[in-house]
Amino acid sequence: MYVDGWAKQVTWTQDVTDLIFLFREEVYVGVFIDTWTPEGYKVDVQLSFTESALRCDKMPKLHVEPLINTNYYLGQKHPDIFSRQDVKIPFSIPRKTKNVRLKYITTGHGGHSGGDEFRPQENILSVDGKEVLRFTPWRTDCASFRRFNPTSGVWLQKRIQAFIGKDGKREVKEIEEPLASSDLSRSNWCPGSDVTPEEVNLQGITSGSHTLTISIPESTPIDKNKLNHWLVSAYLVWEE
Repeated sequence: MYVDGWAKQVTWTQDVTDLIFLFREEVYVGVFIDTWTPEGYKVDVQLSFTESALRCDKMPKLHVEPLINTNYYLGQKHPDIFSRQDVKIPFSIPRKTKNVRLKYITTGHGGHSGGDEFRPQENILSVDGKEVLRFTPWRTDCASFRRFNPTSGVWLQKRIQAFIGKDGKREVKEIEEPLASSDLSRSNWCPGSDVTPEEVNLQGITSGSHTLTISIPESTPIDKNKLNHWLVSAYLVWEE
């Protein structure tokens, strides 16, 4: 794969309208970048607001309810909890709420070639024992972001390549070509790309106490330097 120049920056855009009511007075926006490069990154965050074209248009008041975040920070162990058990998170829905939606973000990491990062695995979400989402988070387009990864590890791999010879006839020979680590398919993320939440509309959910269960049954535990783990976050959004 040919890259004619390394990109100086990468830009991601996400719609955060569901979080609008968190932006009151002073707000902290955290950016966590897990990187192997000693230079680090410069980050710039901008918020764009677009008003409705309709006069007197009123947006419903939204509530955001955090449920889980397994992202590890300085001094914390890589979270391989999903290899040991299903994770259950209790939550409550107040009366007179409408349009309850679950937002779910998940990425698998570590474990080398047979671990959580490089092996497709189902994520199963249930509310009160009823399955609401089952999918295999997996990205196969990582090679398209190679221009954002100049420090990626590179190996040479051999393969058979057909080509047109000097006499115009079709020939075949073995060639070596570079394979970058950042090219490899991964569990729902690619170096140089962002991760958008999965959304589930919890139609018919009633007020009162409930339990969200997250299961990744094929997840593997940490084994010495095989740091298998899943970074998972989830939150609810509803209209008050």
